[in-house]
Amino acid sequence: MPSLFDFPEIYEAVMPRPINAVETEVANIERLLAQRGVAHAHILDLACGAGAHAIPLAQRGHRVTGLDVSAAMLALAQQRAQHAGVDLALVHGDVVDFELPPSLGDGLFDCALFLYETFQIISDYGQVVRHFATVRRRLRPGGLYVIDLAPCRHGVGVVESEWGRRTIALPSGAVETWNMDYPGDWVEGTSHLVVHCRVEQDGRVFETVDDWRLRMYSPWELRLLVKTLPGWALEGFFAWDTLRPDIADSPHYWMVLTAMSE
Repeated sequence: MPSLFDFPEIYEAVMPRPINAVETEVANIERLLAQRGVAHAHILDLACGAGAHAIPLAQRGHRVTGLDVSAAMLALAQQRAQHAGVDLALVHGDVVDFELPPSLGDGLFDCALFLYETFQIISDYGQVVRHFATVRRRLRPGGLYVIDLAPCRHGVGVVESEWGRRTIALPSGAVETWNMDYPGDWVEGTSHLVVHCRVEQDGRVFETVDDWRLRMYSPWELRLLVKTLPGWALEGFFAWDTLRPDIADSPHYWMVLTAMSE
């Protein structure tokens, strides 16, 4: 079964990121960099998708490398970057373990980003450890790592339920989408979400299914996690839109870390 990520324009219709939200996030990334005295940063955008953040960051004078597991997303990011008149280095790879091409030079970055609340898809602890070790190798000492997180206030899901069913118009058709929650694994601390789409476009009908086990972190659990990861210091948790440390009512929030010297 194909994934929604194989169809970037449909993905953006189903999971839109309002332009004003992206602009706020880009401005806040620059605020965090400015606090560290970095004006023109070398930025690694993990799970970059079609370049929603990478392109405006490049337009502001930063050198951006985007990494994504979806070749279709990267192709659209390249098209949009060319249309915007900016250069992006785009790499096809998995966020858990990835290599970067020699053309990037020393491959060290001032900042790494993991936005769109996708970090929680890495649910296995061993993979989490490998992910942080890989990102740490790519950051300069003192480098910034910003991770966007869903609040997970209700913990691990325990019932099966459908939610969010709706039909969205496309330029040449429509997509019906709905989400299914299934009982999660309380022992492992993961919920189970499946996102369905049924697409009618240009006279053809097809479906996509994305099946995710999501680790349900609280900020307290994240603090404990970071203590187990060598080479990292936790700077704190901040509301995505204001950068204030009061995240109690924030619909999603940022965990900000600093890469420590070896």
